[in-house]
Order: sequence, then structure tokens, then C-alpha cells
Amino acid sequence: MFFVIFVTDVPPTPPTKAQHMKSIQKEEKQRLGFIQTSKQLFFDKTFLLACILFGITTQLVTLKYIMMSEMMRELVENDLLSINADRFGGYLLGVYAVGPVVGILVTGKIMDFNKHYYILSNFASVLTFASTLVFALGFRSANLPTLFLSNFFSSFGSKALMVVFYEIATQHTYPVDEIFVSTWLTVVLGPLGIFIGEISRVLFNSFGSLSVLIFQSVFAFACAVMTALISPEPSRLATSERKIPECEVENNDELLSLLQ
Repeated sequence: MFFVIFVTDVPPTPPTKAQHMKSIQKEEKQRLGFIQTSKQLFFDKTFLLACILFGITTQLVTLKYIMMSEMMRELVENDLLSINADRFGGYLLGVYAVGPVVGILVTGKIMDFNKHYYILSNFASVLTFASTLVFALGFRSANLPTLFLSNFFSSFGSKALMVVFYEIATQHTYPVDEIFVSTWLTVVLGPLGIFIGEISRVLFNSFGSLSVLIFQSVFAFACAVMTALISPEPSRLATSERKIPECEVENNDELLSLLQ
């Protein structure tokens, strides 16, 4: 309840030009209705790609949380690892939990100063793919330093990618309400999570842990390719930076107080 109240609360005076313009258009957009607004979103190729990429990135992270101990147990059974599998899996997950925190903070700070979301998304997607592939190679050779380092950068890149995709989706679909957009982003997670999880389990039972890591690397590579293909428009940012005619400002006391 607190979260819902927090995210739906808006200040009495819009903090930016973009928010002001959005509040003017809000009543008109609300008339479109749920179905028509959703249809408008999903006929937008960039938004659809952002949903798919956001979902894949999130679910690839989930894979390691679910299957890490089982994968490490396979190394122990093959005499490639002498430490307790559950304990070592816990260590890896501990490192994997630190990466997202650092990724979110660093990405957020960069986006505050640099609005090149497309460049950031491409960098994060390449980092995620490279570190995921290196983790698979480290698993193959049972190289512990490689597993730890690649695990950190994999979680760093994937969480940074989720932050940038969220920003791209809400920027591109402006002035559609951000809560409405983010709801559809999370709805897409369900089917993707079932698909990726079930395929991974089948691969694990049939061919072992390495096949799951290869599968994960292939999806990370697909993310990097699709990220390079998107063409987002920073509509909200452009609206905030657009110069408003003087006559329009004079006729709007609320906006005038904002600009002052």
C-alpha cells in the first residue's frame, strides 16, 4: 500500500516542462482507454523490443539464483571442485548480489549526467554477454577467480541494462503514464520466465550445467544484437529541453513560476 501511494503521488506543481505538458494531455490520453493505449504501445516496435529485452535480461539473472548450487554440485561430483557445492554456490550468489547494487548506482549516476541511453544500453548488453560467456568458460575449466569476476560483471551489466531499458521505454512512450508502461514491462516477464526456466531445466536434466550456461550466453548475445537494433526517441527529454514560445509562457502562470 505504501509503494502504491508513493509511486502514484505527484507534486501539486509539475517539476519539469515534460511533466507539465503531460498533465495537460493526461485527460485526453485517459479517454483512449486501456485497450487502445495498450494497442498503441505494442504496435510500437521499439517498445515491444524493449519489453522483450527487459524480460530476457531479468530472467537470465533468475537462472543463476535458481540453479547455482546444482551447477556447482556437478563440478564437485566430477572432482573439479573440492569445496562444499552449496557453500561455494552461496559465495557466488553473494558476489552476484553485490553486482546489481553497484550496477544500479553507477548507471543512475551516469544517466544523470549523460543522456545517451542508446550508447549505455549497447555497452551494458555487450558487457553482459561477454561476462556471461566468460562465466561459462570459467565453469568449463573450474577456474574459481574467473567464476567470481565474471559473475560480478554479469550481474553488474544485466542490472544496468534493466535500468536503461526502463528509461528507454518510458522516454520513448511519453506522454503515456510511466506506471502503465512499467506494468506492461513486468507483465511480459511472466511468459518469458516460464519459457526460459523450463528450457533451462530440460537442458540441465539432459545435457548438464554447461548446456544451461551456453543457452544463457546465446540469449545474452541475442540481447546484444536486439539492443543494437532498437531506435528509441527520448520524447520526454526532448519536451523538457524544448523552448516554449514567450506568449505561451505568459498565458500560463503555473509554468511561468516553474521556469522562474
